[in-house]
Amino acid sequence: MRRFSPSPHVPRIGNRDPALVYADRQLAALRILERRARRFGRQEDAAQALGRPQSFVSALETGQRRLDVVELLEIADVYGFEPSELVGPPRDDAEETLHARWQQEYREASRVGRPPARPRGPYKQGRSS
Repeated sequence: MRRFSPSPHVPRIGNRDPALVYADRQLAALRILERRARRFGRQEDAAQALGRPQSFVSALETGQRRLDVVELLEIADVYGFEPSELVGPPRDDAEETLHARWQQEYREASRVGRPPARPRGPYKQGRSS
């Protein structure tokens, strides 16, 4: 059985804790989902506006796909938000709770030698709309 190593799943950025990087990535995905839901409702409608398949939007919202800067600017323009809105610490109690949960899930998965479970949609994790 192959032993889980955090580095393939979450790159170490300087001396930052990989669990924190993982949680930050999930928080950005949550914020993308919220902005898409406000602007378009359905993933299919957002995908059409972006000229991408629905699976692209889904991968962004589950944190499975990382964005490069050009894609971030495109999505921000189409969704109607400023790119800076996706970064930064948790902004309210609900985000703080999810952020802490994602860090804990990553640490537990690392401890037992398996990658973190694929996150379920943020609303299924207790975030209210």
